Amino acid sequence: MTGDEKQPKYQRIADDLNTRIGRGEYVPGDRLPSKAELMKQYDVALSTVDAAVRHLQRQGIAETKHGVGTFVLAPKADEPTFGDAELAAAVEELQTRFQGMSEDQGRVEGNLVELYGLTGHEYPSEDLPDTEKSGRREQRA
Repeated sequence: MTGDEKQPKYQRIADDLNTRIGRGEYVPGDRLPSKAELMKQYDVALSTVDAAVRHLQRQGIAETKHGVGTFVLAPKADEPTFGDAELAAAVEELQTRFQGMSEDQGRVEGNLVELYGLTGHEYPSEDLPDTEKSGRREQRA
């Protein structure tokens, strides 16, 4: 199985299946291995396989027909191809990370403003763009 070991197991399984679909091992209309087969192949619990399948369904990559199996879907004309879907997922992950970093930076700067205030000093903001200065004033209020 490929993927970042820091990712949840279900994500690594979904990514691996998606990669295999992208390589043509499974094409639209093909039935993916059963949940029991996936559990054995990836050495995981049923709940992990269920989560991986749900992830593929949310991405529009596969659909499950109750009692029949999970099948690869053809990409819709107005949706990205599987390779583009992987790129879109990577961009979304980076956006999420950036958002978290921005929030962390805001908290750190807020703490610095408070620390400067507690020591009786003004937080030095002369080198900051006007938008950041106005944000600091709002935080102090």
